[in-house]
Amino acid sequence: EFLAHMSHELRTPLNAILGFAEVVRDVDPERARPEQIKQYVQYIHDSGSHLLTLINDLLDISRIEVGAMVLEPQVIDLRETAESCVTIVSERAAKAGLKLAVDLQGDLGEIEADPTRLRQILLNLLINAVKFTPKGGRVSLQCRRLADGEVEFIVSDTGIGIAAEDMSRIMEPFSQARHSCCARLPRH
Repeated sequence: EFLAHMSHELRTPLNAILGFAEVVRDVDPERARPEQIKQYVQYIHDSGSHLLTLINDLLDISRIEVGAMVLEPQVIDLRETAESCVTIVSERAAKAGLKLAVDLQGDLGEIEADPTRLRQILLNLLINAVKFTPKGGRVSLQCRRLADGEVEFIVSDTGIGIAAEDMSRIMEPFSQARHSCCARLPRH
């Protein structure tokens, strides 16, 4: 069941890597345009990075399921962590024609957390928001300290949202909500 659901996710970037590599391999050196070759190599790199991320996520899931995931908490600066995630996502949002809004309220200070996992969580949420928000939309990240000292991160977007009938399935293993142009959540 897992492989059936993941095969498309893995094949898509791999097909892009192979396809653009073939184009670069077969280009006539006399007619090659350096900017076009550079763009194809960038596509190969981006697809390879995406594939590596997917594979790393799969390995993490395996570690979690067998109880082998080890968290390495340390004191980290919240503002710095949030800003680094926004920096990583900002170019992707700009290319998609989205407004990326950031609201890091007050003195966020430090917390004890696994920096890799916290970044992974924030990046996954932000990248998903960018992926499912149409051009001209807005993705936002808000981070604030609550009265009790806990920290709240809010990632919101003006994308398609999740249809009410899919809400009960979204946390099931290997499940994905259907994409719909009509399913919208209230804007925040």
